[in-house]
Amino acid sequence: TLASQVSELASKLAESASSSSSTTASYVKRVDYLEMEKIALEKQVSLMTQKLQHVIRALNCMSQEQERIVTQAADFEETMHSVAQEQNQIMADAARQEQILIDAAREREQIVSILTRQAVEIEKTTAERQRIIQAVSDQACSMDNAKNERDDLFDKVTKQKLEMAELVSGIQELGISGANTNSYDDDTDSDDDSDDDTVESNADMVLSAYQQDSIIEEIVPTTEEEIKEQDTTPEAEETSSMDEVTDQQGKEIEDEIEYRLADGRTASEVLNEALAVPEDDAQRLEN
Repeated sequence: TLASQVSELASKLAESASSSSSTTASYVKRVDYLEMEKIALEKQVSLMTQKLQHVIRALNCMSQEQERIVTQAADFEETMHSVAQEQNQIMADAARQEQILIDAAREREQIVSILTRQAVEIEKTTAERQRIIQAVSDQACSMDNAKNERDDLFDKVTKQKLEMAELVSGIQELGISGANTNSYDDDTDSDDDSDDDTVESNADMVLSAYQQDSIIEEIVPTTEEEIKEQDTTPEAEETSSMDEVTDQQGKEIEDEIEYRLADGRTASEVLNEALAVPEDDAQRLEN
């Protein structure tokens, strides 16, 4: 029994030794495997560390890029705000320009109306001028006729003065001859009385002739200046005033036309240009 027990114990020891050796070998293999896994894990950790460093750098760059994007977004927002203000200003300027175009079109219509009215007034003034010129021409003919009649009357008055002077001289000679015949008889005295009556009647005629002569000289003008001074009839005054008004209106119209046609254009060209509305202005007004 003891031998059997010893043998059993020996077998058990052998079995435990073999099992422990096999366990040790497995443990050694396990340790080697774990060492290899540790080395691989260290390599992976190193690789992951490098990757994480790259990721950190990328995140830093991304954060910087985000900050730059935020800054640019703020700048863009300010730019858009200024652009909106400029757009509002442009819209206000466009509205003001449209109003200016409307006012310009209205003023153009007023200018066309003024030019048309001035053209009508010029035509009326021209017709009135022609009528006045015709009236002045007729008046000039009448003045020439009056001058000729005045000259004829002046010649007749001069001739009458000469005849009256001759008559006075003859009367004076008769008076002298009558004074030298005072020694005649009563019959000759009666003849002298009749001669004296004749002399007195002739003297009265001479006096009345001189009075008529002075009246004619006062009535009939002898020079052109007196004719112009005495030409104060209503027709002459009306003709003179109308001539002055016509000249003044013609001068004003000529000044206005010269002012508006200072670039050498004719009145028809100005009217056509004033009536023609530019296409851009018309399109803007339609919009």
